[in-house]
Amino acid sequence: MSAIPIVLCGRNPLLAQAVRQNLMPEYDVIHIISSPTVGTSDLPLLLASPSTVPPNSQSNLGSQNYAKRPAAVVVGGGFDDQMFKQMKDACKETMDVPWGKADVSMSGGMPNYNNVDAFGKAVARRVKTRLLELDTGGKNGVEGGEFRY
Repeated sequence: MSAIPIVLCGRNPLLAQAVRQNLMPEYDVIHIISSPTVGTSDLPLLLASPSTVPPNSQSNLGSQNYAKRPAAVVVGGGFDDQMFKQMKDACKETMDVPWGKADVSMSGGMPNYNNVDAFGKAVARRVKTRLLELDTGGKNGVEGGEFRY
């Protein structure tokens, strides 16, 4: 089975890369969003059906494998609730994919944020667990809505 394409929103590029690496091989982070401004411009294009490759994507830190439309959007803890809402509202026409948001209240047991490798592994583990529970990209997968990880 091929990797399920997702979009990752992460404000720290090093951490986003660590999460991306640790989501493989089950999930392919095709595009990484680093700010709400980029999110409001790129996400509607990526989530459209058919999807459109955003301009300037050749420098994006994701895999840039845009052959399939993303099955989910995963937003890191560096984006507050207002930023999350701003990006999601920009995609009102394409609300059929689930949106995940880091539950920062569950930070207990997480490695130190400055230990990028360990923190990235821990975040990826939490994301994988929730995406598997939701069967994201699967035959019985959840469409739309929000989840916390």
